[in-house]
Amino acid sequence: MQRTLFILLFAIICSGHAFAADNICSVAGPFVNSTSIQIDGFADKNALRTFDGSGSIRDVRSGGLASKFTFIVDCGNNVLVEVPTSSPQASNGAKIGDSISFSGKFNGMSRRRYVNTHTWYLMVSLADNASVY
Repeated sequence: MQRTLFILLFAIICSGHAFAADNICSVAGPFVNSTSIQIDGFADKNALRTFDGSGSIRDVRSGGLASKFTFIVDCGNNVLVEVPTSSPQASNGAKIGDSISFSGKFNGMSRRRYVNTHTWYLMVSLADNASVY
């Protein structure tokens, strides 16, 4: 009986770690100065994988195919994340500068340059209907 309980407890603990989402802000950060091939490799490897993260709202856009709003979230480390959502928080007046947390499926990543500078940043896109909390 004790052996069965131990095996069951061990299985539950191991399965919990397998489904834990990584923080996209810290995982993507090192790729800011990577080549396009390395960025594409990361994107292919992590397609539709669930990530979470948090940061401050840089922009809020309305409209979209499946989602009502898209938050542009600044995670720091030169990583911006597009978070398309229909979350009630989006319609309850989230403003630029507010801190939010999010979770969603990875959809793509590209490297871009800030306007009038030589500094790069990563724009990470999540799939429609990401969670915002």
